[in-house]
Amino acid sequence: DATNSLSFAPTLSLQIPKLDSTNRNFFESLATQPYIYVVIETMDKKYWLLGKDNGLSVSEGTLQSGLAATDLVGFTLTMVGQESTASSLIDADASTISSIFSGITWNS
Repeated sequence: DATNSLSFAPTLSLQIPKLDSTNRNFFESLATQPYIYVVIETMDKKYWLLGKDNGLSVSEGTLQSGLAATDLVGFTLTMVGQESTASSLIDADASTISSIFSGITWNS
């Protein structure tokens, strides 16, 4: 708008199944990062960048132990950002995205 008061708050909720020390350490390492840049793949095989200018930060984290067999036993992280523009569509295919992130691994 004319006063430049419009802003966007990209938000991502991430579930990390399984309570173990590896996932706990991953959970904590994300939670302590000041700026997180996230690329997500949608069901239609498009890629979006969240937090392009200012990054995201963890706003909430929970550990869930579950009661029923179908309940989550793991962690939930919510990351939120504050941007002046909406999240960006990345003009790239899966192999390009794969090569950008080659060498980065996480075992669930």
